[in-house]
Amino acid sequence: MPERPTPHAGPLLLDLSKLTVPASAAQDSWSSRWRAAIAGIFSQIAIDRAWEAIQTGRVLTIEVQDGYIAAQVQDVRLQTQQQRIEVATLSDQEWELATVLLAERALFMAQLLNLHLPKDIEEALDEADISLFPRSQADFQLYCTCNASERACEHNAAVLLAIGECLDQDPFILLTLRGRDREQLTAALSDRRSGAPAHERAAGEQLPTLSAIELQAQRFWKMGDMSAMQIRIAAPEVEMESLKMLGAPEFAGDVSLLERLAPVYQRVTQRALELAYGNDETSAENGAVLIDQVEGTS
Repeated sequence: MPERPTPHAGPLLLDLSKLTVPASAAQDSWSSRWRAAIAGIFSQIAIDRAWEAIQTGRVLTIEVQDGYIAAQVQDVRLQTQQQRIEVATLSDQEWELATVLLAERALFMAQLLNLHLPKDIEEALDEADISLFPRSQADFQLYCTCNASERACEHNAAVLLAIGECLDQDPFILLTLRGRDREQLTAALSDRRSGAPAHERAAGEQLPTLSAIELQAQRFWKMGDMSAMQIRIAAPEVEMESLKMLGAPEFAGDVSLLERLAPVYQRVTQRALELAYGNDETSAENGAVLIDQVEGTS
């Protein structure tokens, strides 16, 4: 089994506590599209045994990072087998083109900055012949200590099927598998929107030639399919995340502006939670800041 490669970022440990064998899933769900992407890699016997392993809790751990999966699955004798799976990542140029296409659309920008991955993102990326989902078996390199053939390995099958189920809860896992995490994508979109300074790019790095993929201002405000739009009402995981990504506005000429805006953002967050949930403290407990605490900092 090959050595684990040097990671670009820390590994993401997937939550496997709620894994079950799905009764059915919508055809456009992340899990259904993932299963379609891995179809043909494993025999039906391996797939059936893989679902059994998932259902009986024998998928112990799965870590994901930058095109790489490390996992542990118990076999039927409860012996722990180790899995290492490499997933082909998109090239830097493909990610650059993807960023351009996503930044063209206001709805996508809003959804991504709201920590929601649009289900129709693939349609936008089709323009550049880019897919977030692996396209063939050649996009996977599979290893397992059980030494079974790739097609017969129920342990690798269990890992990939389990990842598919996790995508319905956190589709940004897919980005990580293809070489970028959520923070990297949203930061790239913010740079594209504000115009990243040339000196911040790596030496010699060239922007790709867009040819037919030109920025089209008239398409930016196109609404698209609103049925997939989700509104996430919760205190941000990172306080003032959008402002921090955009940086201090040069026109303000005030180095303390971000610091002085902090209590304003806290008040707005608290008020939004109150309007959304009323007095339901359980629903609004995700990091809400009490108004009297906020006022004490202003």
